[in-house]
Amino acid sequence: WGLRCRAEISSGAFVCEYAGEVLTESEAAARCVNSGDDDYIFSLDHFDVAYQKPKDEDLNLGVDARVTGGVARFINHHSEPNLIIQSVFTPGAEGCRANNQRLYRICLFAGRDIGAMEELTYDYG
Repeated sequence: WGLRCRAEISSGAFVCEYAGEVLTESEAAARCVNSGDDDYIFSLDHFDVAYQKPKDEDLNLGVDARVTGGVARFINHHSEPNLIIQSVFTPGAEGCRANNQRLYRICLFAGRDIGAMEELTYDYG
């Protein structure tokens, strides 16, 4: 699998969001073991976000794009990627805590000008 864009993409342009179902680390691990399929889980602990966990909270979250994900799940790893990952905070949905620093959008932007039909890549690390 891989993903390409038919048109040129300018440096800094928004490309797509890594979307899926938000799971705890233990739920994600159980899915990976039980499914035997490829792993489409993106850890929400990827970024060093200044989040202070309450003492009773031991939850690491991830986004599982295997079933409900978008096109970003088909973007491959490359050590010299053309996309960069950026956490994007947006106002929460009704009922969510305001300014929840653990629930953010995983957005991919062009790190440089990308030519038409060039494979889109990012660094999984």
